[in-house]
Amino acid sequence: MLALKLEILSRTKEYILILKRDQIQRLLKRQIAVEHVNPDLFNFIVAVFNVVPENNIIMI
Repeated sequence: MLALKLEILSRTKEYILILKRDQIQRLLKRQIAVEHVNPDLFNFIVAVFNVVPENNIIMI
């Protein structure tokens, strides 16, 4: 699992995101068309959403 997280981090390091968990939740609830989102980035956001405590700021 750690290796997967590190791989996702390395593959998305070109992105700088400052997202709060509630913002991610709103994005997911809107059911963004996945074809318009980089799949690695989308998967990373979902993974982070599942592990980051509420209201923490995510900085990559």
